Amino acid sequence: MAIFEVRENKKSVSGKLKKAEDLLESRLKSELKGIADTLIGQEPKGQSGVGSPVDTGAYITSHSFQPTGGRGGRSRSSSGKPKNQSWAEKAEEARANLYSDIDQADVTQEKVGIFRNRSPHAAKVESKYNVYLKVKDRFR
Repeated sequence: MAIFEVRENKKSVSGKLKKAEDLLESRLKSELKGIADTLIGQEPKGQSGVGSPVDTGAYITSHSFQPTGGRGGRSRSSSGKPKNQSWAEKAEEARANLYSDIDQADVTQEKVGIFRNRSPHAAKVESKYNVYLKVKDRFR
């Protein structure tokens, strides 16, 4: 008759759990960056409503990713800013801001966060271009 002894190797188990958590965090942040990319969109070529529009750049650079229940977020006003800004430059700035928000987020929490735009004219832009509505529809 054989007798078996079971030993718990806590070091091995915790290492595997940490590795799995890191992998999950990486994949989730990658998915969130994909949502951010869709929110910003691609450079419009004579089409309206493709991603986030740019005139002064206030709207596109006001996108933020904040923890659920958190306050604030970016709010840029278009007041006094020059019009006809470069879409590519403003999109690059907005993408860098969103990626930074996502990289700093603690995605190990159950309710990770929310994308928002707190520019004073965000409601007007949304009613014309449906930026957030289109992103929501794509990621349902």
